[in-house]
Amino acid sequence: MAQTEFVVKESLLPLLSHLAGESPRPISPWARINPAGQLTPEDWTLLEEAGLCSAPQVLKREVAECIQLLLKANSYIRVRLIKGPIVVEHFIYGCGSEQKKLSISSSPKGFILSNPAPLEKILLGMVENWGDSAISSNALKLELEEEPALIFAAMVDLHRRELFRAWSALSKFEPCSYMLDDIRDSLNNGREDGQWLAYVFSKFAGWQDDIPAERLDEAMDALIHAKVLEKDEEETGRYRLAGEGLVFANNFLIISQIVKVEVGRELDDQKISRSEMLCVQAGMHDVICMEQFGNMLVIESVSNEYVCKLLDLFLSNSFNPQETESSFQLAEKEELPGAAPEGQASKYYMSREGKNYGPYALEELRSFKEQRLLLPEDLIWSETTEGWIKAGSLPDLFT
Repeated sequence: MAQTEFVVKESLLPLLSHLAGESPRPISPWARINPAGQLTPEDWTLLEEAGLCSAPQVLKREVAECIQLLLKANSYIRVRLIKGPIVVEHFIYGCGSEQKKLSISSSPKGFILSNPAPLEKILLGMVENWGDSAISSNALKLELEEEPALIFAAMVDLHRRELFRAWSALSKFEPCSYMLDDIRDSLNNGREDGQWLAYVFSKFAGWQDDIPAERLDEAMDALIHAKVLEKDEEETGRYRLAGEGLVFANNFLIISQIVKVEVGRELDDQKISRSEMLCVQAGMHDVICMEQFGNMLVIESVSNEYVCKLLDLFLSNSFNPQETESSFQLAEKEELPGAAPEGQASKYYMSREGKNYGPYALEELRSFKEQRLLLPEDLIWSETTEGWIKAGSLPDLFT
C-alpha cells in the first residue's frame, strides 16, 4: 500500500475536523478539536496553499481518506520523548474494525499525518535518540503504595544532594541517615531544591506530596521489608538507604531524557481505558521504568535496550491472542466451561472489546502482564472467579 504523508499546521486542524465529518469516536483526534464552522473561500485557500487540495475546494482523495479514517479511531498508542529542549511525540491510532494504523507526529513544521503509520521509522527515530545500551547498573524492582514510594523517592533525592555536595567540595562521601521529620519535610521542597524524583513520582501517579504523620511508620516498615531501607544502628530514629536502593541512589543522578508511553482503548460503553508507562534516564546506563496498577506503583531499573524492546512491542501492537471457540459472551451463560477436573490447573479466558480469547494458564497471563500485553482493565473469567472480573483484581497477578 502506498503511503500518504502530509504536513498540517495546527491552525488547519479545525478545518480538517469539520471536513472529516460528524460523530467522531471518543478516541479520535477530531473529538478533541473544535471543528470550524462552514468553510469560507479563505479557509479553502489556506488548505490549497498547504498542498491538501487537488482542485479548488476539493481535498485530495488520500487526504480525505486519512481524515475520515481517523474519525473511526478506537485505540491509540502515544509515545513522547523529552531530551533537553527536544520534544518528539507520536500518536499511532488504530482505526475501524481492521485496526488500520495511522499516525500523527510532531515536527518543527507542524503535524505529520501518515497513512499507514511508519512504525519502523518511528521506532528507529526513538531508538536513535534514546540509545540501546543493554547495561543496567542495578537490579531495583519495587511494588509500593503511595506513602512508601514517595518516601523512597525523597530519600534518593536527599542522598543525591549530599553526594553532589561532597563532590563539589572534593571530599569523601559517606551515606547519610535521616530523621522521619527531615524526610517528610523534604517532600515540601520543589524541583528547584533538588527533589525532582519525588516530583516525578507524584506527577506520574497523581499523588499529593504530603504524607500523614500516622502513616510514616507503616511506610518505613514497607521499605525495610523491601530491603531498600534500614534503621541506623548507631542513632535511634534515623534511617538510611540500603541494598539495591543505595546502589540505585548512587548511580541515578541527573535526568537526561524521558519517554512516556500511553495506551488507550475504547470500551463497549464508549469509555476509554488508559494505561501509562514512564521511563526516566539519569546517567548513561540508569533507567527507571514506572507503571501504576491501582494504588500500587511498580518501579524497576531497566536498560535502554529494554525500553526500546517495549517501544517495539507497543508500536507493533502484537497482542493478537487466538480467539476462543467457546460461544460465551460477557453475560453469564449456561455454556460457560465447567470446573477443571481434579488435579488440573484452572484455565482463564479474557475479554477485550467484546471479543473473547483463551483459554490460558495463569502463567501465560503473568507472561502477558510482564510484556505489557494484559492490562488491569481487561476482563478475566475462570471457574474460580465469581463471573467476569477485572484482571487488576485477580489474586497473584496484579495484586
